[in-house]
Amino acid sequence: MATAQAFNKLMASLWNMGENTILWTIIIGLFPCIWIFSTMDFVSKINKVVMLCLLLASLYLGFGAVVSANEVVTSLDESMSFGMAVELNIAMCLSWMPVISDYTRTLKNQSTGTLSCVVAYCFGSILMYTIGLGSAVHYGITDICDIFMLSGLGVISLVVILLSTVTTNFITINSSSICLNHISNQLDVKYTAFFVCIISTLLAIFLSMEQYETFLYFIAATFAPLFAIAFSEYFFSHNIYHQNSLITGKNCLLWLIGFIAYELLIDYSTFIGITVPVMLAIAIINIFVNQLIGAKKFSLNKRY
Repeated sequence: MATAQAFNKLMASLWNMGENTILWTIIIGLFPCIWIFSTMDFVSKINKVVMLCLLLASLYLGFGAVVSANEVVTSLDESMSFGMAVELNIAMCLSWMPVISDYTRTLKNQSTGTLSCVVAYCFGSILMYTIGLGSAVHYGITDICDIFMLSGLGVISLVVILLSTVTTNFITINSSSICLNHISNQLDVKYTAFFVCIISTLLAIFLSMEQYETFLYFIAATFAPLFAIAFSEYFFSHNIYHQNSLITGKNCLLWLIGFIAYELLIDYSTFIGITVPVMLAIAIINIFVNQLIGAKKFSLNKRY
């Protein structure tokens, strides 16, 4: 929906076209079907082209924000605190972790491949945040569509927005179909992905974009305690397999406590957000409880 609204603005600016939000939503929503029913070789090649286009457009925007003379004197919206901005960014990163795991699980070299993904994601995120902040400060606006129009990219901006959105949507849609396939391996991954694509498009049409921020907070509330437990179990307690009902019950209870704590504390955000304190607290409690109940005896490293 956000991309459709961006298309409306850019089309009106470039060719004085009227508003067609639903039409653009349907086109953009169904566009990933080309990726879904294509070969992996095609998907790999087109993704490389998209990444190159995004990199070039990002560098162009970054360069333009530094040397362009088209500065606009406008006050920036300061309604969001720094802590809430941090919180939204952490929530977006957490939402990507399950998606990334669906792809890294098939790596030939788990360590090297995962490290490469982390470095690439970190570099890309830092680059995007830096360019976004620089452009917002330079032009005095935060709307990416207005920044694109002021930068003079024109039609290129439409292509960049379309391809970046479609490839991102394809990744999440494919991940959803893989998850559904885990639930029932009788489901065909491609047709399941097509079904998810249809449902996602309908949700984009009928749901309000104003609810997206609330949904991101819900994602953080769900995944923050979940990953805190997973990380502390794996790296500190070394509980790789959770076959014991005591460990499973303990983890479920801690997750519920973390979820409730996040929802209660979200209105009292710190300068580093709420996710980090909640994750640290749940991880520390989990390690302590594991020591208390002797959960280490279930570790793979113990031999009896």
